[in-house]
Amino acid sequence: MDTIKTYLDGLFLAIPETKKSQQLKTDLLANMEDRYLELIEEGKSENEAVGTTISEFGSIDELLEELHVETKGQAYQQSNEQPREEAFFAGEPIDVEDAHHYLEVRKRAALMISSGVGLIMVGLGALILCSSMYEEILGVLLMFLSIAIAVGLFITGGITFSKINKELDDRVIAQETVHFVQQEKATYQRSFVFCLVVGIALCILSVAPAIVYSLYPYIESYGASIMFFMIGLGVVLLIYGGINQGGFTKFLTDRIFIADEDELGPQAKKHRHHSPTYAFIAGIYWPIITVVFFLWGFSGIAGGWATSWLIFVLASGVFNAIRGALGVRDR
Repeated sequence: MDTIKTYLDGLFLAIPETKKSQQLKTDLLANMEDRYLELIEEGKSENEAVGTTISEFGSIDELLEELHVETKGQAYQQSNEQPREEAFFAGEPIDVEDAHHYLEVRKRAALMISSGVGLIMVGLGALILCSSMYEEILGVLLMFLSIAIAVGLFITGGITFSKINKELDDRVIAQETVHFVQQEKATYQRSFVFCLVVGIALCILSVAPAIVYSLYPYIESYGASIMFFMIGLGVVLLIYGGINQGGFTKFLTDRIFIADEDELGPQAKKHRHHSPTYAFIAGIYWPIITVVFFLWGFSGIAGGWATSWLIFVLASGVFNAIRGALGVRDR
């Protein structure tokens, strides 16, 4: 029934908080919950009961008109004061088309950023390889070229992220949009697992060429360059999959789209489910885990790369425990 409550909260965001509107909301919630329980008793599944209940009650526009309850937009137009600022504050709800566009743009930006990181690793591998062939100048040129391209990709990807986030920032997420994103997330899950498993596997196995080629003194540098190539590809998959997965979370964690966790908009501050403590932890948690992963792998402690991937399994469980302790949950 949390979905029903969330749906009603979204409908009433545009309605001023008065005794009349609060009473109307309470009555509607009670009626919808009663109807939901009736459907459950009839043998409907939870999803079917929620969908049927919402579709039967539908829009509340006619009911608001009968009870003479004004929306924020109507009240503002009547007062005729600063209409442009009110329009910006309220905004249009994020519909399915908006969400689809956001996910596609985020996917392109993720490819740019992950490719940039991969190019830097490839540049280092090329430098080592060329040095072993006594082509140091060529190696340096290739490394700086890869870094230059990577910086360009970082800037372009960052600008793309910033632009699409600002378009949706502090806007209400429509309920049908939530259902759409949930379906997209389920569809993407297999790709995300592939990126995670193959990316981690490449990082772990990257030490194998270095070990094998170390047995042959004249070509041991080949092993080091291949190691960087493999790590580069593995990191590309991990970053690409992680950024895309994070895009779904943007729509499923809160009722309001939040572009920047450190600068919440007016509506986000008012309706945010979780505390600033969670926002701070979420912002630094996974970057720290990624650093620990690489330090563990390169250090050789407790098996090095052979066991360092376990950090992600452990970190996921700890993160979910933190979310639960702070009262944060997906919609």
